[in-house]
Amino acid sequence: MIALTVVTFRHQMLDLAGAEGETKEMAARYLFWTVPSMSFMAIGLGSMAALRAKGDGKRAMFVTLTSGSVSLFVDPALIIWAGLGLDGAALALVISRIVLTGTALRFAIGTHDLLARPTLLAIRENLKPFLKIALPAMIAQLSTPFGSFLLTGVMAQFGDTAVAAWAVASRLYVMAFGGIFALSGAIGGIFGQNLGAKKFDRLWTTYRDALIFCVSYALIVWVILIMTTPLIVRGFGLTGIGAEVLRAFTITTGVAQGLMGMVFVTNAAFNTLGRPGRSMIVNWSRDGLLMLPVAWWAAGLWGAPGVLYGQAIAGSVVGVLGALWAGRFVKTIAFGQNASA
Repeated sequence: MIALTVVTFRHQMLDLAGAEGETKEMAARYLFWTVPSMSFMAIGLGSMAALRAKGDGKRAMFVTLTSGSVSLFVDPALIIWAGLGLDGAALALVISRIVLTGTALRFAIGTHDLLARPTLLAIRENLKPFLKIALPAMIAQLSTPFGSFLLTGVMAQFGDTAVAAWAVASRLYVMAFGGIFALSGAIGGIFGQNLGAKKFDRLWTTYRDALIFCVSYALIVWVILIMTTPLIVRGFGLTGIGAEVLRAFTITTGVAQGLMGMVFVTNAAFNTLGRPGRSMIVNWSRDGLLMLPVAWWAAGLWGAPGVLYGQAIAGSVVGVLGALWAGRFVKTIAFGQNASA
């Protein structure tokens, strides 16, 4: 239903984002091809969640890494080598989502036989916990595309070249930091297993180690991105303001993503340990409150690259504050204090 709504009103939504002319038409075509595949991705993500609930975090992480690896090769093959441009990016995204869904279903059904016909009794028993946990978590996840939509609107004032570079940076972000996304998926299952086994001390060590991994991974990727920036700029044919935007991404992304990525670990801790409403607060504080004003402020100082700087500033601040909040909460459970802190 949501995909149908977006496809139907895609032109109006792009008007709100500030798109116009050829950029608007290309974006509308991109949405037309990619948004329907969200249904595939929804099935895949649901299957991954089932794998984690089963305690098979390894295979759930493998699903994410497989999809990311496919994007790594298919994106440049279709965009650059086949010369399909934005249409190639759309097709690559659809392919990666289908791969994600197929791999997840293969493990969920073929390995664990987790698929069953729903019954009224099962729906009645699971509806209350679903609404209590899943609904706030879903609302929390909606903040990221909302924030991206706002930032695209800010970037649009600098022209098509800046928006094109923003699109390249967004795709690089997904590819380069797939390890952090995989971590955020796997860590929830680990929290849940330790909580269920009453190994409360392990909750804190799991949380702490996840944050260390997040920052370390981001710093390593940062170095790689900085070293390969000239190749990326030339490979995508970026010049002028487009090259400046891409360089702003590679310069800020490492340190910032190490801090921004803490939000993923924070969300996993709150969602798994029974406080999904806090994930909603953290995410929407970043994307709904801070992101737009900070991006406008930074864009006024540094132009198009300032949009990336604003994103990094807002994300880093919320990432650190959220990590401190979640860390205090995890400690209360791990060391036997009042978990309502």
